[in-house]
Amino acid sequence: MEFELVCGIEFELGYNPSLLSFEIGDYHTMMPTWRGDFIFERDGSISSQWGTTVEIISKPFLLKDYKQILNNFQSIFKMQKKNGLLGSLFGDENKNPMKEMKELIEFNGSTGAHVHVSMLRKDGKSTNINYREKNFEFGGTLVPVKSLATFKFLDKFTKKLCKKVEAEMPSIYPNWQEGLFRSQARKINDDGQYRREKYHEWNLRGSREHMEYRSFHLHYIDNWENFFKIWDCFFGVLKDFFEEEMEQETPFLHQEKIDFAPSDISDSVVINHQILLPNRGRAMHEQVIFGATERTIAQTIMR
Repeated sequence: MEFELVCGIEFELGYNPSLLSFEIGDYHTMMPTWRGDFIFERDGSISSQWGTTVEIISKPFLLKDYKQILNNFQSIFKMQKKNGLLGSLFGDENKNPMKEMKELIEFNGSTGAHVHVSMLRKDGKSTNINYREKNFEFGGTLVPVKSLATFKFLDKFTKKLCKKVEAEMPSIYPNWQEGLFRSQARKINDDGQYRREKYHEWNLRGSREHMEYRSFHLHYIDNWENFFKIWDCFFGVLKDFFEEEMEQETPFLHQEKIDFAPSDISDSVVINHQILLPNRGRAMHEQVIFGATERTIAQTIMR
């Protein structure tokens, strides 16, 4: 089966208000303002040395186009405040030489770089993704990638990512790897237990067609060379990771289960792709076992 990955990035960062100025919207507002490929939002969980922060959210994009998204992200900071920062997004030619990253922005222990991942089956059809009041069309059909997730599958990705960063960026790796698992991105338990809340290395809430990797971060990245280098590590591993899995005779068929223990009894629970009504009035713990159901999904994807 031919497939492509669709991604989206949430960049969390602090910025220097003496050099940069943003028009920032409310967190997850229902009426976002798109500026080029990005939305600018407030996020109260971020802190910085300057006391000013922003979350910059990309449009959905094909993995193969990630370098263009990163270039467009960098271009946001190519103008100093006195020339009007946002002009660079719309082709303003009146630009000053770009300052060093550490003079403009910072990534620290409070900032993440969350990546959303979906998978398209290349079947000649098209899919329209409506994200934040804007439509994006892609070739192919979305598959329930979240429903294929097993503990082994999820755990293997972080291990591969660590090996890649250690090999390519040994000077930052010891400190960087310590920040992978934090309060906003807790490691999934070795016993495969997973609470239905988003603050895990992999956030599996939301639709079956997408997952969010929350452990990735840019702490200790203070120059543009390393910025692009660590993203090359991430997207290279992500691409190889899915390709290796899809090359298996029976992709995603591992003999583990993930137990979904809802943190809020108002949540619906997905079992065998049927939405069950909340179990009102008593504790709720539903177990999703990836056996026959998983095989059915895999066979559907391979068609």
